[in-house]
Amino acid sequence: MPLFRLAALLYLALCSSPLLAELAQPSEKVSLQLKWLHSFQFAGYYAAKEKGFYAEEKLDVTIRERIPGINNIEQVLKDQSQYGVADTGLLEQRLVGKPVVVLASIFQHSPLVYLTLKNSGIVSPYELRGKRVMEDSYDNAPLLAMLYETGISTDEFTHLDNSFNPDDLINGKTDAMVSYLTDQIDYFKNKGVEINIIDPRNYGIDFLGDNLFTTEQEINRHPERVRRFLRASLKGWDYALKHQDELIRIILSQYNPGNRLSAEHLRFEAQETVKMILPETVPIGHTDTKRFQRIADTYRQLGLINSIDHLEGFIYLQEKHGKLDFAPEEQAWLQAHPVIRVGIDRDFAPYEWIDANGNYVGLSADYIALIEQRLGVKLDIVKDKSWAEMLEMAQRGELDMIANANKTPERERYLFFTEAYLNTPAIIINDSNNGFIGTLDHLNGKQVTLERGYFMQELLMHDHPEIQLVPAENIHDALNLVSSGKADAYIGDAASTHYAIKREGMLNLGFSGDTTYKSYHRMAATRLNPELASLLAKALADIPQAEKDAIQNRWMSLKYEPGVKTETVLLYAAAALSLLAFIVTWNMRLRRDISKRKQVQEEQRMAASVFASTQEGILITDAQRNIIDMNPAFGSITGYSRDEILGKKPSLLKSGLHDTSFYENMWRAINRQGYWRGEVWNRKKGGEIFAEWLTISAVADQQGKITHYIGTSSDITQLKEQERKLELMAHYDPLTGVPNRILLADRMHLAFAQTKRDNCLMAVGYLDLDGFKPVNDRLGHEAGDQLLIEVALRIKNALREGDTIARLGGDEFVFLLLGLEKVEDCETTLHRLLEVISEPVSLKNQAVSVSASIGISIFPEDNTDPDTLLRHADQAMYQAKQEGKNCFHIYNLELDRQLHSHREALNRIEQAFENEEFELFFQPKVDMQQGIVFGAEALIRWRHPERGLVMPGDFLPLLENHDIITRLDAWVIDKALQHMENWQSQGLQLQISVNVTARSLQTDDFILQLYYAFERHPSIKPAHFELEILETQALLDLSLTSQVIKDCQTLGVQFALDDFGTGYSSLSYLKHLPAETLKIDQTFVRNMLENEDDLAIVQGVIGLAESFRRQVIAEGVESIEHGSALLQMGCHHAQGYGIAKPMPASDLADWVNEWRAPTEWKISHPHQLKA
Repeated sequence: MPLFRLAALLYLALCSSPLLAELAQPSEKVSLQLKWLHSFQFAGYYAAKEKGFYAEEKLDVTIRERIPGINNIEQVLKDQSQYGVADTGLLEQRLVGKPVVVLASIFQHSPLVYLTLKNSGIVSPYELRGKRVMEDSYDNAPLLAMLYETGISTDEFTHLDNSFNPDDLINGKTDAMVSYLTDQIDYFKNKGVEINIIDPRNYGIDFLGDNLFTTEQEINRHPERVRRFLRASLKGWDYALKHQDELIRIILSQYNPGNRLSAEHLRFEAQETVKMILPETVPIGHTDTKRFQRIADTYRQLGLINSIDHLEGFIYLQEKHGKLDFAPEEQAWLQAHPVIRVGIDRDFAPYEWIDANGNYVGLSADYIALIEQRLGVKLDIVKDKSWAEMLEMAQRGELDMIANANKTPERERYLFFTEAYLNTPAIIINDSNNGFIGTLDHLNGKQVTLERGYFMQELLMHDHPEIQLVPAENIHDALNLVSSGKADAYIGDAASTHYAIKREGMLNLGFSGDTTYKSYHRMAATRLNPELASLLAKALADIPQAEKDAIQNRWMSLKYEPGVKTETVLLYAAAALSLLAFIVTWNMRLRRDISKRKQVQEEQRMAASVFASTQEGILITDAQRNIIDMNPAFGSITGYSRDEILGKKPSLLKSGLHDTSFYENMWRAINRQGYWRGEVWNRKKGGEIFAEWLTISAVADQQGKITHYIGTSSDITQLKEQERKLELMAHYDPLTGVPNRILLADRMHLAFAQTKRDNCLMAVGYLDLDGFKPVNDRLGHEAGDQLLIEVALRIKNALREGDTIARLGGDEFVFLLLGLEKVEDCETTLHRLLEVISEPVSLKNQAVSVSASIGISIFPEDNTDPDTLLRHADQAMYQAKQEGKNCFHIYNLELDRQLHSHREALNRIEQAFENEEFELFFQPKVDMQQGIVFGAEALIRWRHPERGLVMPGDFLPLLENHDIITRLDAWVIDKALQHMENWQSQGLQLQISVNVTARSLQTDDFILQLYYAFERHPSIKPAHFELEILETQALLDLSLTSQVIKDCQTLGVQFALDDFGTGYSSLSYLKHLPAETLKIDQTFVRNMLENEDDLAIVQGVIGLAESFRRQVIAEGVESIEHGSALLQMGCHHAQGYGIAKPMPASDLADWVNEWRAPTEWKISHPHQLKA
């Protein structure tokens, strides 16, 4: 084959490589499906396209208006469009299991309304009964919610398909039709037709609208494209709202088929659209999670959905994280810095780099996106500087922060560092032909290259001055120095180095030792911005561990084609084929023209030189596959000499790791296409198994008969080992060595299949350590890590061989018990786990003990999916904690229903709190002997929009173990003080008492918050304010309660023990509780006239109060007779229905002025009743 022909073939092969095609990537084509016809309602997307914002993000976007009768959400779900716009009907799709995700909520109010003619008499939903209504059958959630709120069923009127033609309403083809406030209202106005607008907002329904959305599939496949699309879209909306006239001209010229729209109409739309978006008060695209939660609750009430289990993950990049608590100085700094300049390493894959499209991508880029979201500012990535230049800019104060940097003493002079969000080892790389280096000490006197500015440069100069450092501008240049022999070794980050070697195809380079140093990846703020340092720390801490794990698994487990890059294979193939060309050409010319002997001899010499000097192993066989030659590199790779291998078959290299079909497929490919290439595991002469990238080519004569086979190979064992290590990092917990969450998911799916196949049971265990945090805090994180390693080992040893253990993070583990015949079969293992975990562990010469709480769910008794099964086990573990820890609890479906109901109730109470549905009623307290009102007790009530006035006994018990009770207590205190100020301005001075829970008393800042409350209401004297605590709660922690009471008394606040007499040790503990007042429980007072035991208790409490010099007040006084009896026993203060029921704050002043004590109570000489 002539050389020029071979070169042409190789050229064509390289040009057809997809890798080269990537070098000139065009913009990605995507489409956006609108929910309506073209209008100003979608102006932001038009602006993003026409002003080039999409193009800047390398996106070619087609904007499609909606086709009437076609479901716009389904268009996106079917991938006919990648992005779409929809109302909150989108949420309904999510809750029934459709994988839709909201990227941004553009409209803060839904513009969806019903329209009727003014003279129709249809002015509210109630008149729709029996009428014809033209509407869509989907994406009409606000209207359905309004109908539900007004008690109207959709079956009560006739449904017509929406024609989108307002003339149908004018011409009487329908009685009502669905429309948008931003669109067709103007049409009727211009026609002079008066209409009624039935707006859901007037009936308490305020949904979000015009949600930009995509699918989970799009996010998983193209995460960076989603970010770019969202970024450009929001930029477009910002531009459109600021340049409305320009956008109107664009719409008229580019998005006005049939000239349907006019400039006047678009101006009306623009005006109404601004009212829906609220750009002056709400950030464009802001998505309120809680509003979607409330909408989901409405859907459930409507019967549209059965559960809200799929709600999590519905909002893009908004996992469960709390609102960050920024200090005033941090908030001020953010306001002064709406844009933060971020320095990066533009060539540090897989952590961060600039891709072919100019996008900032990688692990650190994902973290930066989350930081940007949490801080609410723009992070401006500086992309055009080298790493060394970035550090210099940071020193000069030209950057605000750095996305990924290692902490060194030198850098600490100009940077504040966060805690590390990832750590990886720094390793040694050299030419594999030069032997294994092992440690840094073996590099003394050697030339070692690394990237200029890399943190190891500073550390090596200080710790290993004997090493001669050769800084390179980037990792590519550094690796080239080693590959070409100009440097003895390279030192760099393990993952980044592995990635670069793969990318560059430098097969001669490999892992050659560990440095013992680790690369701790941190963010850093410049010393000029200490506030930013604390903001970064808070934002990083707010990222859930699951999200951190997902980021690490996404970038640290990058998948590669088996073997090496196509370019490298082609290059080696080119070298081998060139060599073959020399040999074949030589032989052909020798036979053809003996007179050209001298030229042939020269070509033969050149071929031999290439054959001998190439670093790739070359093996040549005859047509019968007998070895006839090999080059020195082949001998170096396999350990065989030329004499040992000539005449043998290549099969002597077989490792035994491939079956017969592998080799049959190989030769079938060679016979069919003339070559085969791929990974092969072979065996060296010494028995060592190694991996190689092998290409076998068949050589034919002019008649097409095969005369020889040529194999070229490269040893890729070190690369396979590095791949294996990265695979371990992706699927195993780096601390304990047990599987991580990713591998657990795979194991669970396999276990599910096995359990179904074997018709047996499987237990999923969720284990959380009791008392781990105190050990970690007291002895340090290193000791905590050692404890986790030991616990993981004990769990592993306690399980059977076929079972699985995994660590989710922190001190949480999951295990799978397979092949169970009955539920009881797992109990032995569970008791063994509890026993081995509770055994002491020696840490820092101290014996430390922890225990475990375990939750168990059983499949298929709990016949659900793996994620739900794991969640049920988690719930059962929580129950084990509640039951006293160091025990296990098996999930119970009925209990889960109760917990689910409890969670729903808590969510509704939380909503009521936000909606200000709570109010205070007041029950007067009187001095019966003097006939005066001296105070009142504040009692909370819930004015429920559907249930009316809800009493505290119906909702407060739900909050006993929930943090919301402390917020409610604080609200009651503040609200009571407000009412006191109001009454005081009217000349009414009363002592007001409020109930406070033990949970609030036990918070660290209760006294401080109480002090602040009085600061907010300076006219109120603390002596006129009383706190009441239940006696039974006070006894739970006597010492703490006693101290809090004393601290409150230093402020001047009074204290009362409520429901006194119900505790078990009232007499013995009373002297330790410095409360001024005892309140006799109403159950004793109410029954004392008929029950001698209750009478005796009341007398005893009154006597006890007198003995301990405390005030006493009786609750439950329901009649004049009750009051008379109490007066005779020496109790003058009382409250109860016989005096007054609790009343709204607005009624109290009038009641106080009008109240008069019964004449029966005006006794002058009380005497003791006989029991």
